[in-house]
Amino acid sequence: MSKLTLMLLLTYLSFCCGYKLLLVFPFPSLTNSVFGQGFVRNLLKAGHEVTYITPYPMKNATKALRQIEVTSNTNILTGKELDVEDDPSVLEDLFQITNATVMHKNVQKLLIDTKEKFDAVIAEWMYSEVYAGFSSVFNCPLVWSSPMLPNSFVLSLINEDSTSYSYSDLMTSTSFWRRQMEQFRYFRLKFHRWLLNDKEKSLFNRAFGPVVAKRGGILPPFEVTKHNGSLVLGNSHYSIGQKLRLPLNYVSIAGFHIDEKREILPKNLQKIMDGSKKGVVYIRLGSMLGESLPKNIETTMLDIFKEINRTVIWEHDEVLKTPNNVHVFNHVEQQSILAHKNCVLFISNGNLLSVIEAVHFGMPIIGIPTTQDQVMNMGIAVHEGFAKMADLPDMPTLKAAIDLVLQNPKYRELARSMSSIYHDRPITPSKELVYWIEHVIRNGGKHLRSAVADTGCYSMAYLAVATAVIVVSFIVSCACFLFRRKVEKEVDFKKFI
Repeated sequence: MSKLTLMLLLTYLSFCCGYKLLLVFPFPSLTNSVFGQGFVRNLLKAGHEVTYITPYPMKNATKALRQIEVTSNTNILTGKELDVEDDPSVLEDLFQITNATVMHKNVQKLLIDTKEKFDAVIAEWMYSEVYAGFSSVFNCPLVWSSPMLPNSFVLSLINEDSTSYSYSDLMTSTSFWRRQMEQFRYFRLKFHRWLLNDKEKSLFNRAFGPVVAKRGGILPPFEVTKHNGSLVLGNSHYSIGQKLRLPLNYVSIAGFHIDEKREILPKNLQKIMDGSKKGVVYIRLGSMLGESLPKNIETTMLDIFKEINRTVIWEHDEVLKTPNNVHVFNHVEQQSILAHKNCVLFISNGNLLSVIEAVHFGMPIIGIPTTQDQVMNMGIAVHEGFAKMADLPDMPTLKAAIDLVLQNPKYRELARSMSSIYHDRPITPSKELVYWIEHVIRNGGKHLRSAVADTGCYSMAYLAVATAVIVVSFIVSCACFLFRRKVEKEVDFKKFI
């Protein structure tokens, strides 16, 4: 082999060499696991080596994927519904998940090994910034991943803390009462997060302090470390309805979890879908709502489905006695059903991934939300015109919503219009995810950080300038007053009258 050939080969290999990435996605939710697995799948496809901290290990893992299992996390939120907006006390449970993760023996084994090196850490943000410590241990860039729409808490990590981005449907409602209630929720949640701050600091120091010292370093303060993220990869896009002013280092990647190669439906389900001449209504209410449905509600829903004269595919854990047009399956591939040409309506609990998939496939949606974030997701979709909301105990609203969406073609047309906007991007969200992570590694990521993140609140509000103006104005006013008093004493103005 000639020297030129060897040089060209080495150059080629240098460009093909993948990075070593640590993905921290330990939240015990199947929906969040879809989010984390989307990161894993796209980064592996790009040729990188991935170490994945998860409570739900992926099957058929390749050699390039190493999984750090924290399956015990699934025992922490058993039977609980996560809704920090309506119940901020849930933050204590989220802290317990964080604590269980960073102190887990498998994770500590990874941290203690001084031979472990990573080019970047990608950590899921779920109301805790403790995971920023991983980047301090491995001395590499930090990328935050947000599974929700933009809000002030996650944006404060890379930009200013603004209540304008609080969890709400402020984009679809301008009523005074609605805005006041939202501000109340925001400050209540901020107060509860403040109450946990000392616990998070202590956990941060216990989990990462000794391992950083073992590597010959000093762990930076928690307040500094948590703002060291280069960027946030957020599960959002303006086509979903949220049009917000966002910082440069917030990158919208909604839809990255949708695999271009969809799984083939089982033969019996494929036959049902293909043979449905009037269209298929697909219903999936999620594990929490689906498992807690009272029997009388299930019976009433089946009566409604019998009357709509459409084929109904219902993902449900239980075997139900159904009418001829209703088919119950324990588990189906949601994306494969929504992509089918005969699917005409999606009934969902309104979780964000489902709304994104509805937009991706141009599918009108009826939401039956149970948590504040689901209400917000569906509120935005309703505002955009391709969705309706229904209250599950109020069966007439569900029946009316189904009839309206199926009979009025505008819902399908608007869903397709939103889908067109969603797909009209320079690059796919999957490629954008990979590009920005590689960009941060190649360039360090500091150039993306907003100067606003390092600016004190007093500077942001121009308090120093305002104070100077007030002081100068006061001094000038006092000087003018004293000058006038002195002149009045020395001059008798009555002589001139």
